[in-house]
Amino acid sequence: MSSYPVFKAAAVQAGPVFLDLSGSIDKACALIREAGEAGARLIGFPESYVPGYPAWIFKAGPMGHSATLYGRLYQNAVEIPGAAVARLSKAARDARIYVCISVTERERGSLYLSQLWFDPNGDLIARHRKLKPTGPERYIWGEGDGSMLPVIASPIGNLGGLLCWEHLVPLTSAAMSFKNEQVHVASWPVGGYVRGGPFEAMLDIRDAHIGPISPDQNPLSPIEVISRNYAMATQTFVLLCAHVMLQDAVDALAPGAPPDTYRIGGGGSRIIAPDGSSIGRNLPAGEEGLVYADIPLEMVIYAKYMCDPGGHYAVPHVLSLNMNTNPAPAAQIGAAQDLLPMRFTDIQDNA
Repeated sequence: MSSYPVFKAAAVQAGPVFLDLSGSIDKACALIREAGEAGARLIGFPESYVPGYPAWIFKAGPMGHSATLYGRLYQNAVEIPGAAVARLSKAARDARIYVCISVTERERGSLYLSQLWFDPNGDLIARHRKLKPTGPERYIWGEGDGSMLPVIASPIGNLGGLLCWEHLVPLTSAAMSFKNEQVHVASWPVGGYVRGGPFEAMLDIRDAHIGPISPDQNPLSPIEVISRNYAMATQTFVLLCAHVMLQDAVDALAPGAPPDTYRIGGGGSRIIAPDGSSIGRNLPAGEEGLVYADIPLEMVIYAKYMCDPGGHYAVPHVLSLNMNTNPAPAAQIGAAQDLLPMRFTDIQDNA
């Protein structure tokens, strides 16, 4: 880059209208416009913000009430193109802001966990699908491929994002480093479990052998530890975007789970600099809103000066990455068609 601007970014800490496509899009568009009015040039959203994260998968099997909830998720998923995408596109254009929003995407008969990127013109410029859904998420979502692992050149830096446990896969972060990512959206799911959620099996073993651990000894949540590590390991600014679980989600999830499994609350959104520090003003746990911070992109120069695993700090004579960036559809019928990028006018015409 020839210039390294200072700009305002916004990380969402909020819940959707659970399993309600229209209501969740209403809320997302309002947050996008709020961020734009506050002068932000980039906004990031939590995982599957539209229409909500399928938190039941860690507490119940795939049948019964879980299947009912899956049906609601399926019927309220986002299609590209479609009316939901058109509304998000218009909100990005109205706010003149880059938007990275995570959705459950429906393509033909299957669902996928995606991040959709819009530019300030309202164009849909990129899509990332989670490469490997985590554990029981495989009941819900299919896999992405290497053609959907973008890093986007923009006037505010090279923009990229990952979903949840992808931040723990060293080869994935190595790929993002090689693409010279500079500003990263880390989309995380809801954490409103009374105990553990996906960590519960590990906690059972830990507590059985060494006893309970005081929260005072562990003030950072796992997602914050992981996100700070990602910022330092890849020399990026990280927008950590986390859900808040609201009463509508608790009410929908409760019938399929043991008593008191879910609770209102969660959050933990923040913006992290390449040195691992949390910058900006954070929100209290459970409070909905936007976390803002000014991002001085020039910090990336000096983070790379010390360590650039995608360049001078790589050891290709010992370790190298073989990255397949080709699309991998389940079937190819007729000529291949790439939907993205989609211009604002085309999005609106196909709504």
